Amino acid sequence: MDLDSIVDRLASNQQRASYGAVAGVLGLPARSLMNDRPNSQKDSWVVAARDDPRTEARLGWPTGYADSEVDPACIEQCRNDPEDFISSEAALRDWLTDTL
Repeated sequence: MDLDSIVDRLASNQQRASYGAVAGVLGLPARSLMNDRPNSQKDSWVVAARDDPRTEARLGWPTGYADSEVDPACIEQCRNDPEDFISSEAALRDWLTDTL
């Protein structure tokens, strides 16, 4: 499994997952997970696990994205329930197995 396949699955199922959860599944550091990728609506389903003023991260939102770069369904989820996302590697692995 690679980053593109995880992002594709998240986007097609309109499911948010934290940078840390995705990075954990891939065995990568969370901080560099999305480096060198342009902001896109598909990638916007990967979100911050907590607020961090240093990086301007907001709980449940993709970091560094303008609203126009975020999938409209993701924006709705972020606004309505920012804490409802997959936040752990184990939970993401289970979800990926269940959504084959």
